[in-house]
Amino acid sequence: MPEYDFSDFGGIADDPPAGQGASSSAPVPSPGEAPPSAGGGMKKLMPILVPLVAALAGVGIGAGVMVFMGGSGDTVAAAPAEAPVEEPAAVQEVVPTAAPPPPPQRQNTVEVYDLRPFTINLRGGGGGRVLRLTCALQVDAGYVETLEKQDAEVRDAINILVSDYTWSELEGLDGKNRLRDELLGRLNSVFAGQIRVDRIYFTEFVVQ
Repeated sequence: MPEYDFSDFGGIADDPPAGQGASSSAPVPSPGEAPPSAGGGMKKLMPILVPLVAALAGVGIGAGVMVFMGGSGDTVAAAPAEAPVEEPAAVQEVVPTAAPPPPPQRQNTVEVYDLRPFTINLRGGGGGRVLRLTCALQVDAGYVETLEKQDAEVRDAINILVSDYTWSELEGLDGKNRLRDELLGRLNSVFAGQIRVDRIYFTEFVVQ
């Protein structure tokens, strides 16, 4: 095993012999003498602590400046512009309009007078034909009572005119319309302007 020379480590002393305390080598203060101050060691550390504290303080200040400068360099987001407040549109008051008056009820300006049925022999030889006819007269309102009073004159005029027709003359639509027109003219001539017959309705028209 190699041998090491410990003579250079002067600060390291051999362990004291057994039975001897470590205080035999330490200086013992004399009575009335103050013990050595503990601040002596602190004064020895001051040359080391002061630069260290200053360095740490510089690092902290530099970091703060960097944070401040970095924060000031960032683009500050602009506050969103407030949307313009739209004023509510003025509510137009709706004034209910008055309902239009109902149209006047149309008064009946005409009346229809029903005549009793006719049985008329038609003109012609060879066992002639018979016409069963029922008709109604349309006149101005208020003249029905007058027609009732002149019923005999009305029936006489119709019998005379229709009996002059033959069966062949009454065939088809044209024959019936011709009879209608002739009856209308004959009756208005009978009344001589007292009553005006506007229309004649054939409600039954049978030739036998």
